[in-house]
This record gives sequence, structure tokens and C-alpha cells, in this order.
Amino acid sequence: MRIILLVLFVSFTLQTAFGEELSKDERKLLNMYLKDLKKGDDSERYEAVEHLRYYRHPESVAALAVALTNDSSVSVRNRAALSLYELEEDARPAIPALEQALKDSDSFVRLNAGATLLNLDVDENTVLPAIRQLLQHPEARTQVAAARFLSGNVPFIEILPVLDTALKNPDAEIRVDASKVFDDAKELPQEALPVLVQSLKDPNAEVRKNAASALDVYESRGVAALPALIAALKDPDSDVRSEAVDAITSMGTWGKDALPQVGDVIRKDADPAVRRNAVDALEWVDPEGRSSVPLLLEALKDKDPEVREKSLEVMASTRPFPVDAVAPAQATLASETDEDVKRLLQRIIERGEQEKSYGVRGKTNTGVIDDATPKRPGTAMPKEEAIRILQEKDIQMTTDEFWHSVHEADAEVVKAMLSAGFPANTELQNSSVLMITVRNYDGDPARREIIEALLDFGADVNYKDENETTPFFHAAERCDVEILSAMMKAGAVLEVRSKGGATTLTVAAMANNVETVRLLLKSGYKLKNEPEWLMNSTKNPEILAMLRKAGAK
Repeated sequence: MRIILLVLFVSFTLQTAFGEELSKDERKLLNMYLKDLKKGDDSERYEAVEHLRYYRHPESVAALAVALTNDSSVSVRNRAALSLYELEEDARPAIPALEQALKDSDSFVRLNAGATLLNLDVDENTVLPAIRQLLQHPEARTQVAAARFLSGNVPFIEILPVLDTALKNPDAEIRVDASKVFDDAKELPQEALPVLVQSLKDPNAEVRKNAASALDVYESRGVAALPALIAALKDPDSDVRSEAVDAITSMGTWGKDALPQVGDVIRKDADPAVRRNAVDALEWVDPEGRSSVPLLLEALKDKDPEVREKSLEVMASTRPFPVDAVAPAQATLASETDEDVKRLLQRIIERGEQEKSYGVRGKTNTGVIDDATPKRPGTAMPKEEAIRILQEKDIQMTTDEFWHSVHEADAEVVKAMLSAGFPANTELQNSSVLMITVRNYDGDPARREIIEALLDFGADVNYKDENETTPFFHAAERCDVEILSAMMKAGAVLEVRSKGGATTLTVAAMANNVETVRLLLKSGYKLKNEPEWLMNSTKNPEILAMLRKAGAK
């Protein structure tokens, strides 16, 4: 009968305000539990404090406060602290009792009282000193519990030694509890990285799983753990393998060295969920598909339809779109039995036809450089320093990141990406990065640094767009002679004529760039392909005089 009444009562009291007058039946139940608190049987008192959490009433809170500080049973005091926690703001009158409980003889009563106090927004300086003391408790289980409490409330480095020691404890349960503290943390210091790497070798699978999962938070800062994560891809436990894939995925392009092993997972792992996870990783580790497209095509042959479906989803998100994948997709469509996979295959085929017809993928005149060796040493930095900068800023080595940094004139990031190996002849929307940077040049020192860096790393100064113009052509209009001279040293062809008939010389003259015209003519510019309106391109007498002297009519 008591249980039935309780269920009815709970559904009601959770909707009533603190301190509201109780009904006759509610008063009867509350009095019963208050009476039970005075009984000698520990289990009856425990049941009473457990049920009092449903009564948002001053008498209930007062009774729980008394039980918390005076009851002889540890389990009753502990349950009283938990019941007060669940009462949230209504437990505020019990704050003095909760503060007193921070000195309880039982460590878990202290921990639960501390959690309730923090839940009531009590000053953490009142709570944390008592919990910090438990880090020195003789029992490892209590130390780990204190570390879990403090995680997120104090710098993680403060609890790291306790957790490191706990992960070496012969008791597997203690190691599991310690590994969960790492896994639950939203941020981890670099000093914890080797601890987690070591835990990937723990004999307990749950510890290994939690360690791999915890490495997610490092993202690009976790590259040092990559060899250990690669080894974990062969772990006998599928959950560990899956978490290892996730941790590699979180590194983005910094995890690209794991691509061969991720490919092995796609081909050979016995668990389809792990294979699907590995396919998903390709989107983040190799977003431009330079190495992953063949793996995606292999995944199209997987016996699990969800793996095949995931491979097509990743393929569709690859930039630039892998047109070469269309033919294999067409071949696969004929034998595919899953309707969802068929639908995605058809989308890939349609997308491929659009890409071919619209010519979205531009072609560079000189190709893409494969290494980070600068042609001139001016803006290069050591590769290790470049990687450090990029990881600290959480910058991925992708085309989107590179173009975004160029657009935002973030010279430090652009130079770091080039020094770390990003190609200077990257294309986007049928234009080169040097072309875009020059066309947007406005005298900003940061954009000047970017142009110089691109030149140092071999950006093609003679790249031609669909209008037959080059970066040097646009530099003649927008840049100063120092930049032009640097481009000439890089091998720029001086005489460029656009489809519309404008030339390097005419755009310089139209912009009234006297020194640019002087530099072009002095450098051997040949007036062999100039439009008839050359002499009408400017009214500047100094430029007109130079053009006449050079033989223009």
C-alpha cells in the first residue's frame, strides 16, 4: 500500500511549489517517514530518507539535515546527502548541515555533501579544500572519487598524479574508475597524453576504451599519440578499435599518417560498425580525397549496406568532387540491392555528370608542388615550428582552411601551412591562390607577406585563368614595384594579353602606375601585342612620354 501511495504522491509533489500546504494523505505519508527516522533499524531509516526526497517541504528538508549530521549509519547519512542534492534549490535551508557534513568521518558523505553544496552555488572555496584532502586518503578508491569530483572544478593537472597512480593499481575496477575521469573531462593538459597512451596497453578492455575515447579532446594536439592509436586499431575489442578510429578522426588532417591502417580497418575489420566508423574518418583525415577515394571505392564492395552508404556520403562531401569515382559507381549500381545505397549511387552519378559538364575542376598550368621546399628562404620556418603553430590554433591542413586564412589575411597561418607542406599552387573555383591574393591586394602588410610567402614557395606567377590573365598581369595594376620585381625574379612573363585585349602594360597605364610602367619598359617589355588604344589608356603625361619613347603610337 505504501508503494502505491508513493507513486501517486510523487507524480503530484514534483509539480507543487516548496512549502505548499500538504493534503491530508500527503501529511499522513510525511509523518510516517518522519517517524521512521527515529527507529532503530538502519534499513527503515534509509528508506525514510530516500522517500523524503519527493517532499518539497520544509519539514522534509529539516529532517534530512538532521539525518545527515546526526544519524549513526553511514549509508543513511550518505542517502540524506543525495536526497538533498535531488531537492535542488529547495535544499538551501540545509546548507549549514551540508557544510558540517564536509567534516564527516566517511569520505563519500563528504563528497556527496560537497556536490550538493556546489549544486546550490555555495562558494567553492568552502567546499574544495575538504575534497582536496581526500586526494591524500589511504584508499585508492576514495582518491579516484575525489579526483572525479574535482575534475572540472580545479586544473586537471592537480589531480593527474592521483589518476596516474590509480591507473597502475592492480585492481581493475580502480583503473576503470580512473580512466572514466579522463574520458569525462572536457579538456586535458598535454601532460596527460603519455598517461593515456600507456593506458591503451592496459589488460582491461574498458580502460583501453576509455583511454582511446579520452584522446578525442586533444584533436590536433594529440598527434604524439597517433602511433599508439594506430596500434589500437588491431585491439581484440571492437569498442577499443572504434574509439581509436574516433580519436584519429578528431585529429583531422593531422591524422593522415594513419590512412593506410584505417584502410586496413575498412577492408578487414570483423565489426561492420568499426568499418563504418573508419569510412567516416576519411572525410576528416583526408577531406580532399587525395588518398581516400580508392578506399571509398573499396568500401562500396562491403557486405554491410550501412558501410556502403557511409562511403557514398563521404564521397559526396569530398572537395573537389572525385569525378573518377563516377564510373565505378555506375558499375556498382547494376548489382546493388539496397534501396538507400541505390539512391546515393544515383546522386553520385548525377553529381559527376554535372561536374563534367560545368567544368568545375580547374586545371593548373604547372601542376601542384608536392613538397614544402621553398624556392627562396625568405618566409620559410622550420617544419616543427609550423606544425606547432597550426596545432595550437587547431588549424587543419585543408584547402578550406588555407583559403580562409588567405581571405582573412592571416599571414602567420598561411606561412605555417606552406612551411608544413601545403601546396602553394592550390586552386579553387578556377583560380590560383596567388591570383586571388594579388587581385585583392590593397596595400595591407599582411597580404604583402602572403604574396611574398607564396612566391617563396614556388607559386606559379604565370598561371592563366579563363580570361588568359596571370597573377603578374593583375599585379601590374594593383601592386608596387617591389612585388612586381619579386614576381619577375620568379620567372614572370611580362607580356600578357587578356581575351578582352588588355595587356600588362595597358592595365598599369590605366591605373596611372608610373613606376610600374617604368619597370616594365626598363625590364625589356616588348610592345608586340598591344591594343590600338594603348595611347588612350591614360592621360598621365609622364606615362605617355615613356610609351612614345618606347615606340608606341
